[in-house]
Amino acid sequence: MRLLLVGINAKYIHSNPAIRILAEYVKRRLPIEPQLLECTINQYPEDILRAIYEAQPDAVGFSCYIWNVSIVKTLIPALRKVLPGCILFAGGPEVSYNSVPFLKENALHFIIRGEGEIPLTDTVRCLLDGESYAHVQGLTVRLEDGSIVQNPDGAVPGMADVPFPYTGLDALKNRIVYYETMRGCPFSCQYCLSGCGGAVRFKPLETVYRELDFFLSRSVPQVKFTDRTFNCSREYAMSVWRYLAAHDNGITNFHFELAAELLDEAAIRWLNTVRPGLFQFEIGVQSTNPDTLRAVQRVTLPEKLTPVIRALQKGENIHLHLDLIAGLPYEGYVRFGESYNYVYSLHPDQLQLGFLKLLHGSGLYEKREEYGLVCRDDAPYEILSTPWLPYSDVLRLKRIEALNELYYNSLRYQQEIAFLAGRFPSPFGFFEALAAFFEQTGLFGAPLSKPDTYTALYRFAQGQGFDTETFCWLARYDMYAHEKVKKLPGWLDEGLKPLYRGRIYRFLDDPENRKRYLPEYGDLADTRQLIRNVHVEVFPFHPLTGQKRETALLFSYRRRRPDKNAWIFEIQLPL
Repeated sequence: MRLLLVGINAKYIHSNPAIRILAEYVKRRLPIEPQLLECTINQYPEDILRAIYEAQPDAVGFSCYIWNVSIVKTLIPALRKVLPGCILFAGGPEVSYNSVPFLKENALHFIIRGEGEIPLTDTVRCLLDGESYAHVQGLTVRLEDGSIVQNPDGAVPGMADVPFPYTGLDALKNRIVYYETMRGCPFSCQYCLSGCGGAVRFKPLETVYRELDFFLSRSVPQVKFTDRTFNCSREYAMSVWRYLAAHDNGITNFHFELAAELLDEAAIRWLNTVRPGLFQFEIGVQSTNPDTLRAVQRVTLPEKLTPVIRALQKGENIHLHLDLIAGLPYEGYVRFGESYNYVYSLHPDQLQLGFLKLLHGSGLYEKREEYGLVCRDDAPYEILSTPWLPYSDVLRLKRIEALNELYYNSLRYQQEIAFLAGRFPSPFGFFEALAAFFEQTGLFGAPLSKPDTYTALYRFAQGQGFDTETFCWLARYDMYAHEKVKKLPGWLDEGLKPLYRGRIYRFLDDPENRKRYLPEYGDLADTRQLIRNVHVEVFPFHPLTGQKRETALLFSYRRRRPDKNAWIFEIQLPL
């Protein structure tokens, strides 16, 4: 029997651990080796169809999420025609909570609900033995007469039995690697499905350590933990973190989703000591409106979050990603702006402005009529309007989201954005004004090069009557912090560099300076070659502190800060 498991990812850099775990689980228990096919939603459906057909499978299973279910629906009728004898099935969160209507609307043979390891294994065993799988627990099945039966929920595997999904990493080169240590979530956020999975179950720590060694020994750039609330058990989280710190390879970054309010002072003090870049934390804020938080069953108010975030930032070593959700009950445009201003005031490395998606099976989906929530009928079921947020305001927030992503989350314009936002009553007000400028000048939807994005900010500052001289110096800093700029925009002159060119050359020609500041450039013996690979800029004021004194900064591009910008040193140029 040829079993093909298909994962259609949102981007090429993503990977699908679910199909790998299922394949390994089945392989260890049955005389069959499932095949895997990973594609992306950016591929033509015809190309995915061809790849499936050429595999000539006896059964095909799709891993379904909100980002790929539309393509799966497109593929099903075509597959029924080109592979008429093939068994087609699906699993995943997008089909688990509406399995009966999904099966009615799509010509699949069955759907696996919830965790698929045991139901899939039982089904494949039936197929190998020539038996009917119609009564396998955890399935919603189309019977021979066309009727649909939803069997009782199936058993879930013990976490010790969940296999490690990776046997090698060749297929995952240049991709994000995902990893899980637990299933379930102790919270019941009404916009999420993770809390529907029952009690939290943990992998044995010894197993986790062994599997983490796999990533560490291969210097994987980044591992993203899929656990929804990684620190729901303090002891478990600290054990994993301490192990990673003790076995740090100096390269691998580990991403976790946390409930910040569960971090105590002792944990934070320890976290402040780990290598910069070892960990990054994603923390859901979602809203600061108490009525909204009560409606979605979240209890974390700003007064609990603020001291934790501030304390984590003291170490200057952990990338912090904070989330907001627009479109939640009781939060309109103005009130959402207050939530945005609060998160912005914490100065996270990433500020994600997302929009509510009414996931099938979530509490808000069940209460959508009660709250008057209107969403798209097709995946990802994104909010269109609420009684508090009409569609016109959703569109306004969409424009702000686009600019927040471009200018704040890229981390390329940090000093410029701080300068501009500080001249408005609020950061949200700044992005409103910038969105109006983009709208008026036709920049939304226009193909913008990197220089164009800097120029747009300059024109905006100019139009607002702000101090463009100061802005230009800050823009110069941001540009060189990001990369060795080959050509400056026309609105930037050479600055003070001509006055200091000889002194800069003498500084870089000094072996002691190279040893102290640029040890990673030891292969560049020629100073002229070194100058082409690093940068020194002299500013009339300190671009970070604003102190009014000439300041020489050295930008090293072979060393990168956790925000991916250059390592920057303040230096003293020789006389």
